[in-house]
Amino acid sequence: YYELDRISNNLAWILKSLNITKGDVVGICMNRSVEVFYAILAIIKLGATYLPLEPSYPSERLQFMLSDSNAKLVLTNDNT
Repeated sequence: YYELDRISNNLAWILKSLNITKGDVVGICMNRSVEVFYAILAIIKLGATYLPLEPSYPSERLQFMLSDSNAKLVLTNDNT
């Protein structure tokens, strides 16, 4: 749990430096991995909301979900 907390705190600081604050929506477009847990926890620590985005969805659907939610940022990884 220490490692989970440490990594999620680091990501939370990065998100905070990108002006993510309470109430913002942050998309997570990642294949299933431990990185998803880091991202979710970091977003929750800031009081923001995460929007799970399935990488296999058609790009039109992802674009609609992002515009409809007014997501401020999308987190992804190299596997996406």
